[in-house]
Amino acid sequence: MSLLTDEQWDIVCYIERYFSKEQKFPSLSQIVEATHVDNVDVVDALNAPIVKIALDNRGINWELIKRHDLSNKQIVAIELLLNIADTRSISSKLKTIGVTSTTFSKWKNNEKFMGAYRQAARDLYGKSIPELHTAVIKRAIDGDAYMMKTALAISGEWDDKRSVEAMNIQFVLMKVLEVIQRHVQDPLVLNNIANEFDQVLNPGTKRAIE
Repeated sequence: MSLLTDEQWDIVCYIERYFSKEQKFPSLSQIVEATHVDNVDVVDALNAPIVKIALDNRGINWELIKRHDLSNKQIVAIELLLNIADTRSISSKLKTIGVTSTTFSKWKNNEKFMGAYRQAARDLYGKSIPELHTAVIKRAIDGDAYMMKTALAISGEWDDKRSVEAMNIQFVLMKVLEVIQRHVQDPLVLNNIANEFDQVLNPGTKRAIE
């Protein structure tokens, strides 16, 4: 009966500790950082039958990138490219695993690779939505006008099209009021007209009692 190598044992132990604490599978970059094992070697280890058995015995399934008949290096590339904590350029990330820009361009013409790449990106987006909402709300509360609009749009209380239409109507009505003011001299009439316009522009407000 074969035994786990030292590297495989370190990988399994780290994954077990992480899974026990977080109840999810760690990312490839987290495994690499914790075990100091090369990216491709980590994927090789995870594909080894003995490692799969060791993880299965612990009730853990490998959930990095669904294989889709991809090579280990392609799986590593997708993991690296979608790691938002790694701010290096695409070319720098690919260079660390020996993938040239020419090779990556060929992969992008491969339907299986791009299918897995898109699916992994969608999965990452779905998992990140709660954090995105939290970040938007925090910046909105801190006074970021754009994030305020974004937060209202998320809640369904802001519609760019309706808001632009409302601003256009308001602009036209204000121009009309300016024309009236140039030709009507009676202050009482002007005040009544202004109040009527105010009711049109702000239908939810009550008239002031003078």
